[in-house]
Amino acid sequence: MKFKNLCLLVNDYKKCVDFYTTTLGLETEFDLGIYAGIKSGENVSGLSIFNSEEMNKTIKTNEKAVIEFEVECVDTAYKMLKEKGVEFINEPIDIPDWEMRYAYLRDPEGNLVALFAPLAESK
Repeated sequence: MKFKNLCLLVNDYKKCVDFYTTTLGLETEFDLGIYAGIKSGENVSGLSIFNSEEMNKTIKTNEKAVIEFEVECVDTAYKMLKEKGVEFINEPIDIPDWEMRYAYLRDPEGNLVALFAPLAESK
């Protein structure tokens, strides 16, 4: 079996595609008007599995999934998106146990989105 894709099922297709492309700056591979493919980066795991209790300790929420984006600098990305009107769950935080810096937000459908960078590279 080969893992191919993780698909978000959304109610407002256009708003979500615009959020991920225009707001976050990702590129589409294709857009069929009801189904779009967003380009992924190199060395992408595709599907990750993480202990939800550990996530809950960090952001005090009980989510079933998080969409993660590695950025060059969490603080720069946070500032840029705040200027575009994106509301964040938290300001950027260091998570030493994970060796990462994170900021969390929600997409237009309420899905949890994480921006992260390794601690050594994020400051």
